[in-house]
Amino acid sequence: MCVFARECVIVAELSTLTVALVTQGNEYSMTYMAWNDARDLDLPSISLYNRAGNYVRPSLATINSALSDYKNSSTFVVDISDGPGARRHPMSFARF
Repeated sequence: MCVFARECVIVAELSTLTVALVTQGNEYSMTYMAWNDARDLDLPSISLYNRAGNYVRPSLATINSALSDYKNSSTFVVDISDGPGARRHPMSFARF
């Protein structure tokens, strides 16, 4: 249990690192994590087939494309996965 915000961040970072290490240490394994965490850990990524019929790799551009229709949302919860745009990454998400 996190008492201070700093402890929560450290636990989250260790969890991401642990997942990355376990995945890299097991041949033919894969995982799903935030793109920026994977980028910061220098992990490989794959292209995914999106709803528009294109293969796209996770990047700032493809994730921003997924966010583009939802900038004017009146709630704090929006579904940005599997949108119809040609450049959209199908498994995009945002955490706050």
